[in-house]
Amino acid sequence: MKFNIISVTHLSRKQKAKVLAKWSLYSLSLLVVFMLMTSGALGDWQPFTMIPLAVAVAMREGELNSSVFAAVCGLFLDIATGNIFGFSALLLLPSAMGTALIARNLIKVNLFNHLWLTTLVCAVMCFIEFFFEYMIWDYDGYAIIFKQFYLPSYVSTIIVAPVFFILIKYIFDAMPAKEAAVDNSESDEKEEGV
Repeated sequence: MKFNIISVTHLSRKQKAKVLAKWSLYSLSLLVVFMLMTSGALGDWQPFTMIPLAVAVAMREGELNSSVFAAVCGLFLDIATGNIFGFSALLLLPSAMGTALIARNLIKVNLFNHLWLTTLVCAVMCFIEFFFEYMIWDYDGYAIIFKQFYLPSYVSTIIVAPVFFILIKYIFDAMPAKEAAVDNSESDEKEEGV
């Protein structure tokens, strides 16, 4: 008797093309979101749009894929906001992994769950970022900075989150790639002599 620790899956060429197209659309949406975020059109209410995008992808994809995508989103977020390079990636990577695990095992993938997961990720990121950039250094007037910059940006991020849920749902549903599991039962029977 053999135990399969890693499930082996094979994709046809058509399925591989769909997976490539899906991830290309995810990447294109990341670039568009990055351009909109760096334009600064909304001023103080500029949302951190990479966060709901990363959460939406994490709810639909596996742990590894969504974690890598979230880390890239975090790097783009650091570039757009001028943070230390890798700081947001370091926060978004475990957030995406946790989101993917929660979505796969505990909750349904729907808009309400996307909103509360996005709110949770935003709250954690806001607290950690604000603590390490302002509170720990005891800046004068850090409460004003929180009220005028952090709070509006994170609230607007939660407000625009449904747009990203709908976008990723549309991309995911338009490009399904069903994986066919390899059937090892015949080879096991041959080895046992049955």
